[in-house]
Amino acid sequence: MSFKINLINQTKNSIISESLKKTRQRHENLVCKTFELKVDKSHLSKEQLDKLNLLFIEAKWLYNHVLNLNKSKEFDLFKFNPLINEIDSLDFEKNIVHRNLTVIGSQIKQSVYDRMLDSIKSLSRLKKNGQKIGGLKFKSKMNSVELKQFKVTYKFHKSKNNFVKIQNIPGYFKVNGIGQIPQDAEFANATLVKKVKDFYLMATVYVPKEIRVFPEESVGIDFGIKDTVTLSNGEKFDINFPEINRTRKLRQKLSRKKGSKKGQKKSKSYYKNLNILNSNIEKINNQKRDKKNKIVSYITNKFETVCVQDESIKAWQSGLFGKKVHNSALGGIMRGLETKSHTLKVVDKYVPTTQLCRNCLKLNKFGLEVRTYDCECGCFEDRDTHSALTIRDIGLGNIVKENGIWKNSFPMEHRELKSQMEDETAVISFANSDVCEMNHKSVR
Repeated sequence: MSFKINLINQTKNSIISESLKKTRQRHENLVCKTFELKVDKSHLSKEQLDKLNLLFIEAKWLYNHVLNLNKSKEFDLFKFNPLINEIDSLDFEKNIVHRNLTVIGSQIKQSVYDRMLDSIKSLSRLKKNGQKIGGLKFKSKMNSVELKQFKVTYKFHKSKNNFVKIQNIPGYFKVNGIGQIPQDAEFANATLVKKVKDFYLMATVYVPKEIRVFPEESVGIDFGIKDTVTLSNGEKFDINFPEINRTRKLRQKLSRKKGSKKGQKKSKSYYKNLNILNSNIEKINNQKRDKKNKIVSYITNKFETVCVQDESIKAWQSGLFGKKVHNSALGGIMRGLETKSHTLKVVDKYVPTTQLCRNCLKLNKFGLEVRTYDCECGCFEDRDTHSALTIRDIGLGNIVKENGIWKNSFPMEHRELKSQMEDETAVISFANSDVCEMNHKSVR
């Protein structure tokens, strides 16, 4: 009998292994992308909403339960079977309560367990490298659960593809944003995320590789405080979402609630006001993220080569411009360009791109209040546009530094013609900056 069981298990494992091998080979010719789908709460029944909230709570219970068992020296975490239905947790008064897991499915339990193992392995690697580490901490909440297998832990409706079902959640519920996923996409795993009171499905798909066609070859980008992004063609984009009065008042109100001080037990009123504050902050962050995504998409789809300077954004934030940098999305734009650009050229942060004249290669220092670049050689441009053009030329290798001296790397006649054409373009862009700004309101 045992021989037959072992034979069946071996056959099953070989079939799974062969299937995974074919899947990896197929995915080599595809591109992996992740799309964010928002759950439409207006279409959720009360039962579905309660089950979704309970799913994250049970995931937290399971995580804390396994972590508590791991404190025992006799417990072997790597041989533990996470497919359990009963756990021990703490209630609001920190008393041990025996609970049953009714919503969380087997694969989600396995993903919670795997997350803990991955964290332990990461800490182990850091310790081997000589870094000081601590232990895993109990979670007060869990904001994401992994849905490991398409058509098992989650699946879409056969006729209504904007309706999704999650394992052990009754019925289908509507998600917005399904139209952005191509029809020929192959779905893989997904992650269900909870942000304040909203739910998002982060679906990972594989799509065929596309041959990208770019209207223009290259662009230089200058990041700044006054104007968030300035392109070498004279276009400017500004991102500024300062904290509104309502958010300030909510912070003040929260600071007066019981639980705002360190070590003080948090009241239900504290958590209620905290959710209201987080919801308000999340709304502003979504607006900022939307604007950032539009700018990154515009740049990466229009220009084949993107040249940027490795700016010390963290130093800006810790300096005089902390609030301005915090209200913008400079870091997000940089990360977006790094991941989505076809070809990215990065100029060293110590290169004086705001001082170096790209025509005669002389260094001219100006204060921050001077917004135009005026050189003795006749180069007269908007300061940020000039910096973006210099970044582009250095990134493309048109301007190089040899033995501490800046030099042009292309012939003089080509340089003069190129400089003349760019000067005419820059003057027109500088004179009509308001027109350029109006033409790109949709992107901004």
